Amino acid sequence: MEYDSDEDLYEEDEYIQNDVPPPDIDDEFREAFFDVKQSLTKTIINGPTLGTRDAQDVKIINKYIKALNNLYILSLNAERGFTVVNDVNLNKFPAESREKVKVVLNLVTEYFKKLSVADKIPYENYIRNSFKENQFVLHNNFE
Repeated sequence: MEYDSDEDLYEEDEYIQNDVPPPDIDDEFREAFFDVKQSLTKTIINGPTLGTRDAQDVKIINKYIKALNNLYILSLNAERGFTVVNDVNLNKFPAESREKVKVVLNLVTEYFKKLSVADKIPYENYIRNSFKENQFVLHNNFE
């Protein structure tokens, strides 16, 4: 059977529309991400004493971005089932934030093991939005 155009490939009655919205991100997941970003902001950005040269140095912004980028990469690896919670990886973060980083990475691993492929999409987007695209947004809602 030959098709003259792409339109012939899909008849109207074959089109299936999914009207069910994807599941919302779990509150525990959101809170963990919010907590780790708050902790990194507190320890890195707000760490230096106000009025000092260190407080005005752009290096603190770069350090914050690097921490979030590291967390993003580790989260991607956790999504794929790799073991990422270890001393080598945790030592990339300030000591005050390591426990919160550990919680986030364990949650990513846990959720991505139990979610279906379709249900993972909102979580993947949330991780990307939190750590890569909206690094300076300090709330837990990207709607």
